[in-house]
Amino acid sequence: MGFIKNLRATIDCYPQHSGFLIAYSGGADSTALLHLVHSLYAKNIAIRAIHINHGIHKDSDKWQEHCQRSCQQLGVPLVVEQAQLKDSSENSCRQARYGFFKQHLNKYEILLTAHHAQDQAETVLLKLLRGAGVKGLAGIDALKKFNHGFIARPLLTLQPQELQDYLHKKQIKWIEDDSNDDNSYKRNFIRNQIIPALQNTFPNAINNITRSAKNSRQSLDLLQYLCDFQGKALPISKLQQLPQELQPTLLYHWLTYKSLPTADKVTLTQICHDFINAKVDRHPHYKNNYYQLFRWQDAIYCIKNFEVINPTASYNW
Repeated sequence: MGFIKNLRATIDCYPQHSGFLIAYSGGADSTALLHLVHSLYAKNIAIRAIHINHGIHKDSDKWQEHCQRSCQQLGVPLVVEQAQLKDSSENSCRQARYGFFKQHLNKYEILLTAHHAQDQAETVLLKLLRGAGVKGLAGIDALKKFNHGFIARPLLTLQPQELQDYLHKKQIKWIEDDSNDDNSYKRNFIRNQIIPALQNTFPNAINNITRSAKNSRQSLDLLQYLCDFQGKALPISKLQQLPQELQPTLLYHWLTYKSLPTADKVTLTQICHDFINAKVDRHPHYKNNYYQLFRWQDAIYCIKNFEVINPTASYNW
């Protein structure tokens, strides 16, 4: 189990924090994460776990009971939430989970999820098939700010078989979710059909895809660094220095750097055209549901939209 030393080195480099909140489904990956983190840090760091009962599988309540027993045996406090889903789609389940994660994450706490190397490869392939750019191809973040704390994926460089080998060695039981065999879910199709086919011809497919994700992440970090303009406005001169086809890309990454949702490429191209070519006495303007862009002199400025106050509504102060 040589990876344990590297895992500890990874976690030890995390920002100063108040403890860990572990996303625990009861499956092999999150079970390995829970036991690894508990064995490494339980003596000196506060550890909690959170389980989301989606209620869409016939065994959902049994899985919840398994997680409760496992955490009780370890002495790890467990938060359990019951999701109320509008449908059983991957996106609805994910939104419900992360909504509860945000709700329960304490200030300066780090949410740990059990995403591993194959999850990273699946994510990159899904993004690639959707025509993503460098942001999508960077895949899953290893560490980023999340609500009042952080979210981290310390297992991102590990293969799922390494985690199962650890569980077998320690004789730790986990849940097998038969819905993972349902290839009507896109991620399951990638996992069960596409990746095995790739590995037959390219045995190092997962490692190579995750390395590409890491390279894309570095490129994305550089782009975001370059978008940190003095004064926080986007100089028109910076856009004009670029070839026309790259101007929307700079605008896209500037908005991403400011943690704002971006428009489609056609809209971004039109914004660049209108703002760059405006006469001196004109002040082009763009507005969506989240923010407004306007040009003043030689720069593009962004203002977030304010909530419209209803004069007849009551507000708590």
